[in-house]
Amino acid sequence: MTGIQTQAQFALQETYRFIDTHLLPALDWPALSAAVAFRRNTPRPNTAVFSDTLPLVVYQALGGEPVDALPLNACWLLHLLAARVFDDIQDEEGGDHPWHQDGLRQALPTGIGLQAAATLSLAHLSCGAETLAALLEVFGRATAVAARAQSLETVSDLADGALDRYFAHIGATTAEVFGAGTWAGGRLYHNEAERLEALYNFGYNFGLYVAILDDCLDLADVAHGRFRLPVLYAASLQEHPAHPELLVLFAQPTRAQHVDQVQRLLSEMGAVIWSANLATAFRQKAVDALQALPQSVQEALIPYVST
Repeated sequence: MTGIQTQAQFALQETYRFIDTHLLPALDWPALSAAVAFRRNTPRPNTAVFSDTLPLVVYQALGGEPVDALPLNACWLLHLLAARVFDDIQDEEGGDHPWHQDGLRQALPTGIGLQAAATLSLAHLSCGAETLAALLEVFGRATAVAARAQSLETVSDLADGALDRYFAHIGATTAEVFGAGTWAGGRLYHNEAERLEALYNFGYNFGLYVAILDDCLDLADVAHGRFRLPVLYAASLQEHPAHPELLVLFAQPTRAQHVDQVQRLLSEMGAVIWSANLATAFRQKAVDALQALPQSVQEALIPYVST
């Protein structure tokens, strides 16, 4: 584990410690505690660990003391966990997750409770009313934008314009949210518009990178009729010799039995490589966005998106 990875893991552990100490005991709700414990104990890749600590890492990079940003990072982490719960509800997945032990009856209140706990966490910040209002606004707006986009998602869409709709969707559900997270870390430290915009752009493009990379690493969603970027890109290559065969496989009612064949065609059509290259391009755009910030901030943040 590199020094950067160790720092991110430590920041995440301290955030969970704050949640365990200052939020969960007061709420006294076993379902919330179980949900938090599940996320904490589930192995996560390096990019996910960084994603879970975005506001705190940004605040620290600007020169702030990490302990001062723990309530903000707890708010961020709980919002992400609530989104995971609501995703499971909408997609009818995650039956083995603790919030689904009693079906929708438990999952829905748990998601709402996690969002409430996220808001309560901000009450522990030592900041002025103007800063607190700005943080509430940015998280509230990002949550509303993401929820609206989620309600419009068409998971098996291969019609004309599907790629454009895909990018609009991940822009609203992931990139906007990540942009809000990095902006919030900056806003807690200062209120300099140009630098906050740079931090937002950094988070926005990093969010696109994370979303597309996740699509490249998990092609099994094809079995459930959920078409991600590699599939959408391949479906757009109408002149490719393998295109007709790909569409035939998608039309099969037994699609789950043909995942290996679909993956072979996606590889043959260069769809996964194209998508991975696009993810890398967005990661570079995230790095480029930092050019408007002091060199010390760039040096602190760039390694996180390069691991």
